[in-house]
Amino acid sequence: MSLKDKLEYIGYHVTKVIEYRGNTIVIARSGLEKMIFIEQDIDNSVLRKLCEIALPLKVKIYTLNEKYQVASIECSNVKPTRDIIRKIRLLDELAEGTTIPHLKSRYKYCGRAYIDLVKLINWLKSRKLLEQSGQTVKTKRPLTLDEKVEILLKIL
Repeated sequence: MSLKDKLEYIGYHVTKVIEYRGNTIVIARSGLEKMIFIEQDIDNSVLRKLCEIALPLKVKIYTLNEKYQVASIECSNVKPTRDIIRKIRLLDELAEGTTIPHLKSRYKYCGRAYIDLVKLINWLKSRKLLEQSGQTVKTKRPLTLDEKVEILLKIL
């Protein structure tokens, strides 16, 4: 039984399933609280990256054992990098509306980082989440937790 099926079986509402480096990451909701669920045998580098993302987004990471018991994962020893915090701030700034040259200068995007910015803009356009007129870009609505986690893991 997959992690998604297990969570649905015990009553969680699964909002998104993300495959990242061969690991399944499930974003689920119980009441008003959203949480990230991972498999027990997840790679340490993926867990570290998830902890760096989860702390600034104020979401907790959990795992499920064979007896369907939920266990919280402690991320207290991991601090989010400045880069992750800047990327989250960038996503929030896109929701308010800004210009591409402003983003380039503010976040010092040049070379490889500018390519990441272009990939982000193209990803948002492909999902019809971005309004663009000339150099001005703005997301049609604030990005959900699911979208932010997926963007931070896969695109940025």
